[in-house]
Amino acid sequence: MIIYVILFSLIAGSFAGVLVYRVPIKEKIIFSRSRCDFCEHRIFFYNNIPILSFIFQKGRCRYCNKKLDKTYFFLEIITLPIFLLLYKLYGLNTIFFYKSIILTLLLACSFIDIKTHIIPDRFYISILLISFTYSVIENNPVNWYLGVAAFGLPLFLIYTLSDIFKKEFIGFGDIKLMCSIGGFFSYTKMADIIYFYELLYLSAGLFCFFWVFFKKLDRKVYVAFAPFISAAVILWEFRNVI
Repeated sequence: MIIYVILFSLIAGSFAGVLVYRVPIKEKIIFSRSRCDFCEHRIFFYNNIPILSFIFQKGRCRYCNKKLDKTYFFLEIITLPIFLLLYKLYGLNTIFFYKSIILTLLLACSFIDIKTHIIPDRFYISILLISFTYSVIENNPVNWYLGVAAFGLPLFLIYTLSDIFKKEFIGFGDIKLMCSIGGFFSYTKMADIIYFYELLYLSAGLFCFFWVFFKKLDRKVYVAFAPFISAAVILWEFRNVI
């Protein structure tokens, strides 16, 4: 079974890379063939094997020898341990596939936010629709609604401070993404939401601290928030394993 999990994780990571590259430029996701960003030569399946192709080709296009974007490689590497941990927790069942799909969308969304500073609507809408469908199957739609509201409210309150201080603290796309995360987790108890936000701001705070003081980052530079939301979701999901 674990072989199937590994293969599924590599396919999911590669698909996440496709989303990162094609969604911002509004290119077809499924029916458009893979090609080099530089020479636009078609990449055949034997040159497009997750992780291995990047390593054997030394991160370069086989045809023009230009350095390839590492996004695909990173996502394929990241999804592997995540899927293995999900398999350890739930086995190969409906919950595994449900959570693996959501986490794959979150990873893709995070990389897009890093690259473009935009969170496309299709990501949070997809997460909302998938999580709502799952909540109906589990006969728990009420907690889904409560989760959407409870998880999104704190960020919305922070967002309203922008008008008072005339400074943008957080983007509205982050609020919509957080609402979708609330649908994914559903509401259980207030202590869980508080703990999640502790993980969220701990990860964001540590990153900003080290980046500002060791990398001399300009304090006025835009920092993508979606990666911290994704990091908090992963930490929360595996809090009893890690």
